[in-house]
Order: sequence, then structure tokens, then C-alpha cells
Amino acid sequence: MTRDILILGATGFTGQLIARYLVNHPQRASSPFNVTLGGRSRDKLNRVAKSLGLSTDAGSVVVVDLSDYSTVERAVVRAKVVINAVGPYWKFGDFVVRACARHGVHYVDITPEPHFIADIVAKYDFMAFKTNALVIPACGFDSIPPDIAVFVANRYVKAVLGSDTSIEDSTTAYDVEGGFSGGLIHSIMSFVEDPGKTLIKSAADYGLRQPHGPPSRLPRIVYKLPYDVSTSWYGTIWPQRVINRQTVHHSWSLFERSRDAHPADAYGDKFRYDECLRSPGPISALFVGFSICLFVVAILISPIRWVLKRILPQSGIGPASDKGHFEVVNITKAGPLTVKTTVRGEGEFAYYATARMTSEAALAILLQFNELPYRKTGGGGVLTPAAALGDVLIRRLEDFAGVTISSESIKTGETKKTR
Repeated sequence: MTRDILILGATGFTGQLIARYLVNHPQRASSPFNVTLGGRSRDKLNRVAKSLGLSTDAGSVVVVDLSDYSTVERAVVRAKVVINAVGPYWKFGDFVVRACARHGVHYVDITPEPHFIADIVAKYDFMAFKTNALVIPACGFDSIPPDIAVFVANRYVKAVLGSDTSIEDSTTAYDVEGGFSGGLIHSIMSFVEDPGKTLIKSAADYGLRQPHGPPSRLPRIVYKLPYDVSTSWYGTIWPQRVINRQTVHHSWSLFERSRDAHPADAYGDKFRYDECLRSPGPISALFVGFSICLFVVAILISPIRWVLKRILPQSGIGPASDKGHFEVVNITKAGPLTVKTTVRGEGEFAYYATARMTSEAALAILLQFNELPYRKTGGGGVLTPAAALGDVLIRRLEDFAGVTISSESIKTGETKKTR
């Protein structure tokens, strides 16, 4: 039996959210697709399957040990699309990507780990290109909102100023309410356990592939950017800047490679990207920024990291609250034009948004493969949400995932939707 979508890590917190979202997706009625749950424990998989109304036979449940390539390959080879929700990815993701790239199986994940992405680009990009496998990491809250926001802002700029216009400074600010899952906490702390040279390389500007664009500005403790015609907003350093900047830079490189054939997609040679966490004012930005810096320094110290791993929520445990929201605002400048692009999810926080976003990325591949723009980048490979999925993903996020995406010129106030 062919597995339309295989979810690895289906018994974890975010994995269960993904499974529930897909099983109850409205398109299952008009375009039926099956969902298979993958994980280490058959008992846990069976409990999740029963809670979702799925059977517990081999078509709906598969036991997978991600440390054993042969079992990973047996599970993956029968799938059309794999959603990998198991972190830390630099420990458990390599075999999954290898099997997908080797057998032409499409892959999406929710990794927040730039060093993992750098590793799979180096190892498996050409293999995936040859087998036409779409390998798209960072398809959750990291890093779909910023990747799509810059993509949409660029489209707005080109529509107003022409296809040869280069976008210039582009900064994304996050307004997020909600807790942290144990899985993300442990992924963040495991990030610093990888070899130092790998971390440094993965955090470099345009570190994934040629060509390279202009260097980024250094992160700041306090940011101040225009928000609308009459006001400005403040921000501070944002830890996810590393993974999100890497993804946006990767999109820049992919679009730049196809610039001659598709000039409207290219961001241009003046592009510089940054991110921050939105703050009410400069004083709070200073306080939050220094607190974040202290936490980062703390997890670099092995004994402190050891203690934190034991007192903070464990993998598979979600945040204490299921309430929250997110609003991601990108400010992009191009010549005389300043564009504000907003990606918003109401009544949900990043984990629910991640489940919806990665599910819609997988469904874009499964149900609308022939509409995808991925051929502009030369076929399969290790790609980005914007480059591989583009407008198809944007429409799906708006139609099914409860995400609103819009752009407007701050100067004119004229709003232009993404579609």
C-alpha cells in the first residue's frame, strides 16, 4: 500500500498536531489521501491512531527507528511525502533525508537547526536533484512566515517599480504569544553540542550555495523601523534569526540562479536581510534583548545546559497554554518604496501554526504537484518553501490554514493582497 503522507514523530506534541490537522483536513473528502503515523513505540502509535479514528494496521501505523537506516528506508520508500517532526534533526534527520533523496520521495520538516540544513545541502542536494525529490526543510513557524513575507514583498515591489528593481533592506519583526514545547527546547540546547566549525559555517551569510549576496548587518539589541505612515515600532535580538536568515538567503540564491529566465522572482544584488522580536518600546527591547543574550550564554555552558535539560519540559510535552497568536511583519525598502508585508495567525500560537504550515506544504506537493514553481530552480533538490512551493503554498495557507498574508505601501497605504 502506498503511503500518501508519512508523519515521523507522530506521537510527539507537534507530530500529533500535524496528524490531527491532516486527518481532519477538508480536502480529504474531495481528494482522498491516507495518513500514516510513524514512531518508535507501537503502543503510543496505536493510541494516537485510535484517538484520530485511524486503524492500527500497517497502512496507518509503522514503527521506525531513525537510528537504523534500513528501517527508515523501508518506511520511506513506500511514501509519496514524508513529514519529519523528530528533532534534534542533526541527530535523527540524516537517514530520513538520505532515503528520501535516494528514492525520489518528497520531504518536509520543521527543523530550527541551520547546521542540519547546511549538512543536507552538502550531502544530498545533487542526489535529490537527480531523483526529482523535493527536500524542503524549515516548513514550520521556522521559516515559512519570513520566507513567504520576503517573497510577497518582492512581488509587490516588482509590480510597482518593474521586474529589474532590486529590493534593498528587508527586516522581519515577530510578535508572538505562546509557550515552548519540550521538543523545541531540547533542539535549541542540542544546537550548541554540534561541532563548532559546523555551527559557524551554517550561520554564515549565504552559507548553503552559490551565488552569494551582500553581507547582512550585525544583529542589534534595539531595532527601530517604520510600521505605518505615522508610527514606528521597536524590536530586539531574535534567536530564530539564524535559521530564518539562512532560509531567506537560500531563497535569494535559488532565485538568483534562475534570474535570466525569471527576473521577477530575483530579489536583486542590493538585498540585505535582518530579523527582530517586536517590543513595546526601547527600554523593554533592551531588557528582553539582554535576557535573551544571557540565556544563549547560559546554554553554552555545559553544566547549566545539563541542569536545564532536566528541569525544563521534556520532548513530546507541549506548552502549558494552548492560547496565543502570531503576527510577522516584514518591512522592505526598494528605492522610493517602503512595503509592509504581514503574515498573521489569529487564535493560535507558533506550534499550531507550525502544524498547519508544514501540513499545507506537504499537501501542496501531494495534491498540486504540477502547479508548483520548483522547476524554476532546476528540478528537485534541497530547496526552500518560497522557491519550491511559492504561490501554491500562499493560497493554501490562506484558504485552509487560517493565515492571512497582505502587502501595502507605507507611503500610499494602498493594500494589495497576495493573490
